[in-house]
Amino acid sequence: MTEAQLAGWELAGARQAAAVQGDSGAVVVLGKDVEATARAALGLARALARTHQVALADLLGDSTTLAGLVDDPSAPGIADSFVHGVSLNRVARPVRGEGRLFILPSGGFEASAPDVLASTRWDRLARGFKQVHAQLIVVAHAGEPEAEGLARRLGGAIAVGTDVVLGPDVHTIATLLPVMPSVPPSARVLPSTWEAGPLTAVEGRTAEFAGVSLAAGREAAGSAEGIETGVSRRRALFEAPPRSRLLLALGVLALVGGAGIAMARERWRGASSVEPSEMRAAATPVDIVLIDTVGLEISNPSDSARAAAFSVEVLATNTLEGALAVLRDSLPAGTAAPALLGPSRSRWYRVVAGAYATRREADSLLAELVRRKRATDGAARVILAPLAFRLERGLSSDTTPLALARWRRKGIPAYVLVQDDGKMTIFAGAFERLDQAALLVPALRAVSVEPDLAYRTGRTF
Repeated sequence: MTEAQLAGWELAGARQAAAVQGDSGAVVVLGKDVEATARAALGLARALARTHQVALADLLGDSTTLAGLVDDPSAPGIADSFVHGVSLNRVARPVRGEGRLFILPSGGFEASAPDVLASTRWDRLARGFKQVHAQLIVVAHAGEPEAEGLARRLGGAIAVGTDVVLGPDVHTIATLLPVMPSVPPSARVLPSTWEAGPLTAVEGRTAEFAGVSLAAGREAAGSAEGIETGVSRRRALFEAPPRSRLLLALGVLALVGGAGIAMARERWRGASSVEPSEMRAAATPVDIVLIDTVGLEISNPSDSARAAAFSVEVLATNTLEGALAVLRDSLPAGTAAPALLGPSRSRWYRVVAGAYATRREADSLLAELVRRKRATDGAARVILAPLAFRLERGLSSDTTPLALARWRRKGIPAYVLVQDDGKMTIFAGAFERLDQAALLVPALRAVSVEPDLAYRTGRTF
């Protein structure tokens, strides 16, 4: 993973600062890619540290990002405290250049041991941070035993990447997608050809992430206005020396020693990691495009935990005409979603059906489509596609069919999901990542629609 890509993960973490109450006590950041998870957690920590004291607890153990924050590689870590009894006051290290940010280094592989993750000391530590209006961020690997249990006890988790699917009893604050940094003017999106028919061949190559400095990335993350509320009434707390305020929270652990081992918990078996689509159409793709996600953000990050993320990819074709032909044979919540597939990263159109909160429901639709010969067994598959563009909201069942027909006449592959209040929302597309969603933006703007990218919510109509 390149430095620019890692910077994108850090920016994604920073943008979640508004979703995390800076004095909630603790939050857990879980991911499968060590460096992406570390950078996302660091971005969140730096954004929160603008207004709060923050301690970043490293349970990854092998992240060069977090190891680089420690001024003394031989300093004791979490493992030394939880396993060998070293005071956490000695473990906390100020991060150079970050006045309110401290790192609790791992101290070795033992930091991710099940008994450390399951220790009730975390609960007491979180309460201590909450009492002094500070924030503890625990970053761990999503595959570690007891990682979900820790997130459950501390009140929630931020998942780094759509391949991290937590159990239904774990409050998922957000599921992060990497933020694509700005690209040079020469790498802007090429004009869209969203009309039916084969696409015109375009020479070029897919844009890589543009280089971006971490300092610029942190500045672009915003001033975290969402966590400013209530800071003024706590101003006096911030007038004490930073390290003394952090140690006040850590001092809670001085009252109790030892690490408790929680009972083994049955892990929820969610969806496995969803790999990028493989090309399954016979035709050869004909255009290669560049992506620009500047200004494209998810408008409802708080809805990530309840997103209708599971769908069935029926097929992929290199022409919109082929995708629309399949959609004419009605599919539940059917849409055509452009994507860059294959080694050449060429534009294809995926026919996607269904929008469900659970993998089981999507599996059921896949089996039904195969049974009815609407999909090919072994080619169609279940995917995680939590993102879509909202076109209209709050519609009644009477007005929805006319609105849906109007969007389709404009060439937008629209579909309807019913919300909890019985109202209808019209969506377009189904995407795994921001860079995929960006491919539909020119088509929306061509019909005078300002893109509203959101986590899909609701059920099929």
